[in-house]
Amino acid sequence: MRIALSDIEFEIKGSGNNAMFIPFFLQAEDRNKTLAYIQFLESNLGKKKSEVLFEIVEDFFPSYKIIKSLNVASSRFISFSSKSVEDILGIKKPDDPKKAFSDISSFISESVSSSSDFANMVPAQFRSKLYGMVNKRLGGFVTSEIRDEVVQKFEEDLGIPKASLDELVYADIDSERVLLKNETLDPIELIRFFNYDTVETILCFSIDFQMRMKKLSGYLAKKLVYLSKKNYVFTDINLEEDGYRITIHPPLELYKEQGGWGKNIANVATYILRVLLREEIAFQINAVVKPRNRKALFSLDSSKLPLLPTFKIDEDEIIKFRPEVDSKVEGQFLKSWRNYHGWKAIPEPEAIIIGKKMYVPDFLLQRGKNTIYLEIVGFYTTKYILKKQKQMEELEKVDIPIIYLIDENLKSHFQEKRKINHIFYTGTTIPSSELSKLLEQHYSDFEERLPVFKAIVTEIGREIDNSKTSITLNELNTRFNAYSTEETVKILSSAEVISILQEFNMVFLASYGLVHSEVFELVREHMQGVSTSSLSDLKDKFPDFKEALIAICQHIGCKVKWKSIDKVEISLK
Repeated sequence: MRIALSDIEFEIKGSGNNAMFIPFFLQAEDRNKTLAYIQFLESNLGKKKSEVLFEIVEDFFPSYKIIKSLNVASSRFISFSSKSVEDILGIKKPDDPKKAFSDISSFISESVSSSSDFANMVPAQFRSKLYGMVNKRLGGFVTSEIRDEVVQKFEEDLGIPKASLDELVYADIDSERVLLKNETLDPIELIRFFNYDTVETILCFSIDFQMRMKKLSGYLAKKLVYLSKKNYVFTDINLEEDGYRITIHPPLELYKEQGGWGKNIANVATYILRVLLREEIAFQINAVVKPRNRKALFSLDSSKLPLLPTFKIDEDEIIKFRPEVDSKVEGQFLKSWRNYHGWKAIPEPEAIIIGKKMYVPDFLLQRGKNTIYLEIVGFYTTKYILKKQKQMEELEKVDIPIIYLIDENLKSHFQEKRKINHIFYTGTTIPSSELSKLLEQHYSDFEERLPVFKAIVTEIGREIDNSKTSITLNELNTRFNAYSTEETVKILSSAEVISILQEFNMVFLASYGLVHSEVFELVREHMQGVSTSSLSDLKDKFPDFKEALIAICQHIGCKVKWKSIDKVEISLK
């Protein structure tokens, strides 16, 4: 909420190009003073504005301007409002009409008489009605001697309570507004909003704005472009070594110095600021402001911030600015790839800046330290297709890792892009398996993690070699922290791991897990003695390995015959 420049406390230090704009911010140390101010407001709840003596709190702060600014900030929670017509007239609308009225006709007649005639009227309409009656009956003039009598007569004619007409007529006049509490107000929260309102007001007088930030999410970049167009200002986004630099400047003026665009700049700048505060992204603001025709530099650094609100922004805002044509496919992809074999899809990630061009891919796929962009191509206009083809070529030149998920209907337009990693999809069906294989082929981090896997296998080997037991695939998945069962199988099938398994006398069974070699010998000896056995008898004989017995028997060359679901016969060939 913006404050009048005359109501904020500030000073300008230095001169010329070295002039610095230094505003007054409330600090945490001002909590008790702010609490006293809140208590003052709460003690005056229900009073008219003309009855609230703000002079009482003038001495709380160095300047009366601070009180005026606090009044603006606190109006989010405690504010002067006109009393409603219902409150003035004492009209109470029943919560349940069926309980309040015996029949529908009485409800309708009551609703029409009270709600339509009075409850839906505003003070200006009451004034108009009153003046009309005065003009018609009294020639447009009422003396002070008969005023009370006339007012009482009009109240009777209108059928409203006594002494309510004056209140109805003047309810919307500023001095007659009543102090009402909307929400509970905490002193630190009020300090935060006071400081934010001060920043917003300063930016309204900016003629040039620059912000540096560590990260720039895709949805923020899109919203930034959208807001800039809406506010008729120009925004440049540049990628630098330590992050992004955003410059907002007004349109060029041919015959005069640029100016008068501060509010437009502030509309864009404060949106960015709110997002950065919410997401706790480091930033630095430098704005050239021109209060009272004197230029000065205003700076705000996230490392030295005054107390500011941590704004909560609707999470659905990301979806709001996505291309509508792709929303169903994107929604399905996000649902399928929230965590697919360890890959997590992040919608509209950081913008890609190449020169003066900005690209915002639909998703960033992230697994460990590996990150790959993914773009869904599903629009059908010639202009869109040409734009995507050109974009593919530009991103390929700078070696940006990106995969394109392309609508099958557009296959003929992109089939020749052999150097581009792409997969075709149909309808809203996501080819997850094919995409996963492509990721493993080009962007796998398996080799980087293999030393960790080998260390875990060695640890497991010692355990199994000592206990002469086994371990299942599910248990191995957990121990490896593997992305999938397929990856666990890949780990145990690699040459380097196989040598470790042999060292610790372990055998890998793809359908079960790891089993110590002595277990195979025990089962083989038993089968040589009995020749044929039921699975249930084997489980009784080897209860510690009952889940692995079929795989063990197959590994040692036994024949497994399923006679029924519950009856399995195993015989030595």
